[in-house]
Parts: sequence; C-alpha cells; structure tokens
Amino acid sequence: MATAETETGQATRALPRRTPENKRLWDSCVEHAMELQKCDQCARFWYYPSPICPHCSSLEFTWTPIAGTGKVHSFSWVYRPAPGFEDQVPYAYALVELDEGPIVATNIVNTTEDELAIDMRVTIHYLDVNPDITLPLFEPQR
Repeated sequence: MATAETETGQATRALPRRTPENKRLWDSCVEHAMELQKCDQCARFWYYPSPICPHCSSLEFTWTPIAGTGKVHSFSWVYRPAPGFEDQVPYAYALVELDEGPIVATNIVNTTEDELAIDMRVTIHYLDVNPDITLPLFEPQR
C-alpha cells in the first residue's frame, strides 16, 4: 500500500499499488468508468483482479464496465483509524455487493450513522486522489 501525501509530506490515506494484474481496474477508475473481469466461460464477474476465474478456473476473461451500483452487505463505523486514515474518522467501512455479484471492500461517503443501513442501495463515487489513482467509493442512491 502506498500513501497519498499532503504538501508537508504527511500520509493522508493508504492507496493501492498498481500491478500488471490490476492495472486495467485502476485505469478504468481514473476514467470514472470502473471495469471488472468477466469470465468468458461462466459469464460471472469477480473482484479483486486475478489471472484466473475464481468460479470456474477459466483463464479467459474480458474487462467489462459495471453499472456502479449495488447494496450495502455489511458495514462498520470506524473511530480508531488505520494508519493513513487519521484525518477521516469517523468513517464508514463497508462491504458493497455490486449488482454484478462481486463484493468489494470500500468506504461509504456522504452519509450519516443514522442513514447507513444493511441493504441500502448505493452508487459509485469516484475520489480522484492523484492523476494515477482514483478510488471507487460509494454513496447512498438518492
């Protein structure tokens, strides 16, 4: 994990590391059009990127745009932050089940503790951290 930095060099948020396997995911997020791998054999999506379908073990897949919508599968409000998130507490850490099936770990933004709920419909909210990294966060559908 890399970190974003302020002008003073202080870490502000843990960031993903780009690899050959996840390059297309992060490029698509920078484009604000998130794509996931979809198996050419069983037609199922998966997350996090890998060279093999976790459902049928096929090696054939296509990067495919997703709708960017889903529902909250689980969540927790964080008050004691992980390193790099100190300036963001409290924040909602959640598992979001995408309409395409995969479950992604993310943050829910633009919500309150009273509003956030299991099965709440959410939509993607892109956070442009720097020119190379845009994070796919989620917010309540309005």
